[in-house]
Amino acid sequence: MKQKERMKNMKKLHIIRITRTLAAMAFVGGSLTASADVFDIFTEDLSAFDEKIEDNSGFEAFFGNDVVPPVTVFNDGNALHMFDLAPFEKPEVRGEYTSAANGSNAPLTGPFRIDFQSINQSTNDSSKAIRFRMANAGLSISSESRSAFSLSFQADGDFTAKYSGIADGNASDVDTLNSDPLVGAQSISMIANGATAGTYAYNVFGVARVLDPLHYDIYINGVLLNDSPDADFANGMQFHTEKSAGNYDPALGLSQFGLLGSSDSDVDPNYLFDNILLKTGADIIPEPSILGLALVGMLVVAGRRVRCSNR
Repeated sequence: MKQKERMKNMKKLHIIRITRTLAAMAFVGGSLTASADVFDIFTEDLSAFDEKIEDNSGFEAFFGNDVVPPVTVFNDGNALHMFDLAPFEKPEVRGEYTSAANGSNAPLTGPFRIDFQSINQSTNDSSKAIRFRMANAGLSISSESRSAFSLSFQADGDFTAKYSGIADGNASDVDTLNSDPLVGAQSISMIANGATAGTYAYNVFGVARVLDPLHYDIYINGVLLNDSPDADFANGMQFHTEKSAGNYDPALGLSQFGLLGSSDSDVDPNYLFDNILLKTGADIIPEPSILGLALVGMLVVAGRRVRCSNR
């Protein structure tokens, strides 16, 4: 009986150790070898944005609880509501990834991922949009010519992503079809290689991809948007460096980020956003399968140790 009790206690001890080890792994994004970082652009408040442009002339950038207008279907607290319903100025919220207030992060010069949740509440069917952009530190994203890329959430339910065509060297769009507008809550993921040299290989949503330097992919609800046999998209969409030449310097990395309306004279877009997260390191592509294999392996080792100690 004493022998059995000792064996039972030893098994418990090994399981406790394994659980603690796995908890530590999960703390760094579920990876066994690499650290991870998640930067909160917006989940509950506007603290990441150091500049907010709004007034009372028919547009705002604000957040509100689910039970108070604007009502959302995210059901997890506050949502960022951005709309432009008057032909005056455009709404803007901007921040610096590298600022002291945001943790003095190093500029993005390698792979990264940005996740969004969005809901289109626009009542007019137009291409006017709320846009997300990034640029070098200190550069205004108000102009596309200073931005590395531009993602547009359009009033008509279309989603567009700016890219530079490799073949013609011109800035172009790849987008969802107007005949199939995005309705209801959407999950958008951008996976990018912000490095100036070297490719980035990843596998997400069951898709294996290799991104060239300064290229990115867009997924809408887990489906690759830029899925085309066109060679332009074989290794992602190129940052529109031709259009921003002389303003955006890829070697300096990305820092400025923000959401803004199309232009001062535009009207129509009315969007809710939530859970906008910027991910780097191992958290770009979490590996739960590796974590599971580690658990199995540790349990096997633990079992062997128990058996060996009772011989």
